[in-house]
Amino acid sequence: MQRFEKDGERRHRDLDPSRRRFLKGMGAGTIAAIVTTGHPGYLPNGSLAQAQTPQTGKRGLSVQLDRSRLPVLRQANVIVVGGSVAGVAAALQFARAGYKVVLVEHRMYLGREISATLKPWVDLGKLAGTGRTPELIAATLKTQGTNESVGEIPLWMDAFKVTLENLLLKAGVDLIYAAMPTEVILTDGSVCGVVIANKSGRQALLGRTLLDATGTALTARIAGAEFAPESGGDLQFIRMMEMEGVGPLEDRTLRVPGELGIAGNKLTIHSGYRGNGHVLIECPMDLAMGKLDLEGTMRREIEARRRTMRVAAHLVQNEPGFKDARLAICAYELDGPQTTRLAGPAPDWADGLKRPDLNFADKNGVGCRMPLRNFAGPVKGLWCLNEAARLDGTAASLLHDPVNAALVGAAFAGTLLPGIDKGDIPACDRSDYGVPERPPHGLEVKL
Repeated sequence: MQRFEKDGERRHRDLDPSRRRFLKGMGAGTIAAIVTTGHPGYLPNGSLAQAQTPQTGKRGLSVQLDRSRLPVLRQANVIVVGGSVAGVAAALQFARAGYKVVLVEHRMYLGREISATLKPWVDLGKLAGTGRTPELIAATLKTQGTNESVGEIPLWMDAFKVTLENLLLKAGVDLIYAAMPTEVILTDGSVCGVVIANKSGRQALLGRTLLDATGTALTARIAGAEFAPESGGDLQFIRMMEMEGVGPLEDRTLRVPGELGIAGNKLTIHSGYRGNGHVLIECPMDLAMGKLDLEGTMRREIEARRRTMRVAAHLVQNEPGFKDARLAICAYELDGPQTTRLAGPAPDWADGLKRPDLNFADKNGVGCRMPLRNFAGPVKGLWCLNEAARLDGTAASLLHDPVNAALVGAAFAGTLLPGIDKGDIPACDRSDYGVPERPPHGLEVKL
């Protein structure tokens, strides 16, 4: 079991990083133990030893640094992991209802559906001019001085990122950037917080409601969730390109040769936020290589970049409107599925909710009903507000549109609110918080 304490309660001796103390700890075996590479055991008394690995025949060492206590960085009613559009919308609703909220994002900006994928535009549907546009979208348009209108509206990327951040800060949400979840903290089978890691090391965030709004459902994965297998439709992606100096174009779709590897041999062109000559180009690709895991992601990224460069070269060399164009940037991430849905039915712990369903209208006025239990994760108190939710067809597609995603996030928070006790925040001085099936927090350095 791990113990957690506030930063301010640690004594100076616990913070002393001196070389003497480190070496003393190694010798006594209390701070570090030396273990042989490829061997699960610890060597006694921190002594140095070498072991031969069967794969390479080489000898190596590793140092195991164990921590039985972690600093508590924040305590909150709700912890949102992932700064997606839906996650931000939900965080705003929780905070405005008087709850203490912490939002963790591994990037240095929010709204990945628009920012990381380089798709800076929205279509408000029938919400345009009605005063019912989701707040984070309406505030962005106001920041950049753009009126709501029918059809596609370009967004200034910086205005979008800064607006989301300012809304959260003004609502009292604590933002933690450049951090990722590593473990879910449980007590009696229920969520009690999450351990995050960043350049400062590992810290604990304590809270009984944990919302996974990551694209990969990372928080649910480290909590032991099981997922449905991939299908062919799960491996279709879009790589976005941004180009400047583009001449007048007669059409917003462009046919390209099949050898470029573009699905359907067709590109879709969107007007950029900088006016004439600035465009954003959708390059759809079938990337059936690997699974929706780290190895598969890297293989798809490499192949997508190759195809994108070939497309850019083709446009400049063969299309009159692009003869003076320059490739400004490509999207940081592919736009497409990053996880499959959770496997199996919703867990029993999600039965008996005070408000069993989300009820709202999408951006085109179509009524939507989603059972709240379909968002339930593998352990009590963990919810998935992403593609891992047990949603099918039209309901699942709502999370791919930023306007609808904001509506889903707000509706989710509003439905969940009655089940959250404002005063129920875990204490930081308990000693029985545990991470199931995980060793004590530690750092292994291989020599």
